[in-house]
Amino acid sequence: SGKYNAVFYNGDLEEKLALGDGHSDSDFLSDLEQVAGFVPFMPAPGKKAPLTGIDNNDGLYLYRNIFSMPGTNWPMPTNKLWYSFDVGQVHIVSYSTDVLYETDPKNANAQKDWLVNDLKEANKRRGEIPWIIAIGSHPMYCSFSVLDVDDCSQN
Repeated sequence: SGKYNAVFYNGDLEEKLALGDGHSDSDFLSDLEQVAGFVPFMPAPGKKAPLTGIDNNDGLYLYRNIFSMPGTNWPMPTNKLWYSFDVGQVHIVSYSTDVLYETDPKNANAQKDWLVNDLKEANKRRGEIPWIIAIGSHPMYCSFSVLDVDDCSQN
């Protein structure tokens, strides 16, 4: 209809892709194609269970191999699941919240270094692109835990 410039999906798409029976994920992707075939569909990574991203039965593997994101190689490397791009007067930053929970800080530090540089560059263009929006799977701030996930109590 021309009303939308892009669609953003802020995480846990991997679970939709790895439903396991082959039909559900195909149905989901067929439904998604009706939107993503006409406007950019920009997902952020997110997961609730540890996934390797290298086993073709896990959702992260499918996410990395189905979607191609700006400024990343294809398939998306497991150690760079973040990207940014501009839509009109908005700079969109998609970052991985899951690297913040990894025991090895290597990916979190790499993402932070990338983000600092990306925001410095975006700031130079604030006159023409004044808005910056960040998307990620976990909320930046939360006040209570849900079910068995205790992300809110972690720093």
